[in-house]
Amino acid sequence: MKIKSNNTYLKDLCMPLGYEPEYNQDELENNSYVISNSINTFSSKYPLNSYGLISKNKLLYREPLILSSLKIHSRDELLSNKSEISSNEIEINSLDNKLYYSMLLEKIDHKYTGTIIRNISFSNSVNIFFPTPSSIVIISDNVKELNKYKKVFDKDNINNSKIATISIPSKIEISTSKNNKKIVEINNSSFISASIQLSDLIEENTLSSDTYVISNNQINFITKINLILLNFIPSFIAPKFLKFFQSYEGSQQFYKQVLEINYLISRDNFKFADVFEYQNQLNYLTGSKILNLKITKNTKKYLLKDLLTSEKNLLTFNADHSSNFNGNKIFISNKDFSINQHTFDLLKLNTFSILLSKTGLILEMFDNNLKNPFLENEIESSAYTDDKQLAYDAFNLNKFKPELPKIPKFKVPKISKFFKKA
Repeated sequence: MKIKSNNTYLKDLCMPLGYEPEYNQDELENNSYVISNSINTFSSKYPLNSYGLISKNKLLYREPLILSSLKIHSRDELLSNKSEISSNEIEINSLDNKLYYSMLLEKIDHKYTGTIIRNISFSNSVNIFFPTPSSIVIISDNVKELNKYKKVFDKDNINNSKIATISIPSKIEISTSKNNKKIVEINNSSFISASIQLSDLIEENTLSSDTYVISNNQINFITKINLILLNFIPSFIAPKFLKFFQSYEGSQQFYKQVLEINYLISRDNFKFADVFEYQNQLNYLTGSKILNLKITKNTKKYLLKDLLTSEKNLLTFNADHSSNFNGNKIFISNKDFSINQHTFDLLKLNTFSILLSKTGLILEMFDNNLKNPFLENEIESSAYTDDKQLAYDAFNLNKFKPELPKIPKFKVPKISKFFKKA
């Protein structure tokens, strides 16, 4: 699929998804890095294996990435991959953007290859990743912070690195045709979060006629508050504090919170999910993305992304759900597809069936106790009708704009009227 865009970084984000952007020659002068979380992106030379938090010049926390699809791609690497030639063309333009500044440090030996780190700050965001054993990439929304961390990792000042500017959209318009235009926004505060959110929005909205949007969940705000509090906690106590929250939230959720990517994707406008309500029951929620699982059938091995061939795909262990679903189904049984016990328990397939999009997005989750969740509710005809209730049922929520009640205006009489002239 061909991509036209007025923003260079949007073009970079489209390449790992297999799209073909058109570059101008001056756009290719500097190399660029993008981060994606899609199961459908190309394999990367720079796999991520751990994440961490840094405060000033001290690494507070570093842990392995567990059950993650995160990948870093460089533009130079992506240009060497040949995508399938397509006649379809989509236009993706930036309507608003935020500036970030990047710096590449080379010939610096370190032991953090494959690690991605973010800083703890009230306002300025810094992301650092280590693509090779001797190179470091620092990206920040503040030049002063960028130079500060350059001194941390390049104490001998052996790099005379230039600062490159990256314009990352905060609002984009996706035009699949003249009559189908979508405008979506991201809630970006860091380079990592902005890159991954944009990648997900581009993938979902270019493959579907529905409009998909991004929203945070409640635990995300709580984690942000806790990370801000780390600025007031002694550095020798902070790692224990972080370990506690990791064990409380679970490793899979916590790394997403730290990297600010634990959002939900919805086509029903914004969803606000309380993870505390679900964390002891589900590892995945509606609006989150599933991992690229390994699935076996008759000794032949598949990846989940290769089995998601339809707009809606059902992953289930329930025979009734499988027989009642008309679309593409991945039925887990001894005679059909099989997965290992750990994956089965992780997805809780003994309790739930999962409806997936082609990208691995969880559209819905059904309790296996439901006999047929795919039957549409029918309104039984009745002699009695309630006009008021019918009006509620027909109310179009998409056009509803909540407003505070208007305070009645009171005319205050002039004080001078209460006093007589002498």
